[in-house]
Amino acid sequence: STFENPRLTFGEFLIEGDQGSLRLYQDGRMTLKKLGQPEEEISYTWSAEGFAGDCVFNTLSEFITRILSGQSFELSGQEYIKSLTVQEAIYDSARLNRPVTLATTQTHLHKNTANQWIDLSLPISNEMPGINISVAKTIPQDGWNATTLNMYSHAGTHMDAPVHFLPGKPTIDEQSLETCCGPAWLIDLTPITPRHLISVDDLAAWWPRLMPGDRVLLRTDWSKHFGTTTFRDQLPRISPELAQRFVQAGISLLGVEPPSVADPNHLSEVTQIHHLLFHGGITIIEGLNNLDKLTGPRVEIVAVPLNIYKGDGSPVRVIARTY
Repeated sequence: STFENPRLTFGEFLIEGDQGSLRLYQDGRMTLKKLGQPEEEISYTWSAEGFAGDCVFNTLSEFITRILSGQSFELSGQEYIKSLTVQEAIYDSARLNRPVTLATTQTHLHKNTANQWIDLSLPISNEMPGINISVAKTIPQDGWNATTLNMYSHAGTHMDAPVHFLPGKPTIDEQSLETCCGPAWLIDLTPITPRHLISVDDLAAWWPRLMPGDRVLLRTDWSKHFGTTTFRDQLPRISPELAQRFVQAGISLLGVEPPSVADPNHLSEVTQIHHLLFHGGITIIEGLNNLDKLTGPRVEIVAVPLNIYKGDGSPVRVIARTY
């Protein structure tokens, strides 16, 4: 560096985006150049005094001021994880010499091997609607045990494929496995009343956190009603406005505890919500269980469907653990 104080910025950087570029110069100046427009300097307060413009001193001063005044910090620990995610993606990209997705990087961030994997799947048995398990072989008669499974593709804990409601669209064997595995937000909506139409406002505190590609699990504790008529006939469901907001937020996967994201007793509603989510590229998992056993709100999930050729859906074994 030829600048008289190279430790002020530790070099230069240039961030290029779809709509323009952001540049930091070694003398502390920052500029924004919008696409097709001249470069403009960004006006902000900074100091050339102390280490790196006294950034450490100013940061600690701000933290202490907020603590003493009872204010919350501008950025939470969860927000800082997003910065670390980007940093890890940069390292992975350099190491692999190719672009990497944030979802791939997030999978490897902040794992705590002490956290137990929790099974989020409903047990499959003959007590479950759409399931018929019969004896095919026995050890006394045939030398080994085996059963014949007759299963409805959307029984129990299952994943929907877009072709479930959209003819000609992707089938379950074409499901992206990258979407099925990785970090997810566990959003606690408990307590919730029967037939509640989950709205955008119900998730008001979460919209600033959600980023494109994020996975979302909605905890309602509705799985506790499994085995009763309430489970299917009085389920809380996704409102059209919420489905549209999930699409706008770029959510990649949505998991719910009820057997459907919408009321299966009303074809127009269940069709509308599935269409909105599928057209928005959102993978749907229904019939989750044991979400109350996760301490959240950040969890890692694995939810892989069976590789059913041209299938419209599949039972899934979903497991998760808290970071």
